[in-house]
Amino acid sequence: MSKHRYNVVIAGSGPAAMEAALVLRRLAGDLVETTILTPDEHFVHLPMTVLVPFARSGSERRALAQFAADSGAFRPIGKSLDSRAAAAGRAFAELRDLPAR
Repeated sequence: MSKHRYNVVIAGSGPAAMEAALVLRRLAGDLVETTILTPDEHFVHLPMTVLVPFARSGSERRALAQFAADSGAFRPIGKSLDSRAAAAGRAFAELRDLPAR
């Protein structure tokens, strides 16, 4: 039986995107190749930033490239998905132009 490899694209780099990529890797292993599509270079846990004005260490910033290398769960691509294209059903045309791994 041959294994088909699925390409999964997650738009965004928030906590839900990171968790989805990590869980996909754990559950599906080598059956998926996950790409995180985001213009951001860092993952920032935003809920913790409310502590910054109170002289507490707020959020932790992690470079997405390093997080991707450490986890092996995804590859980050510095691009945003145009919400107008997504609404018009043209998102897949934009995703076809992503660089190959």
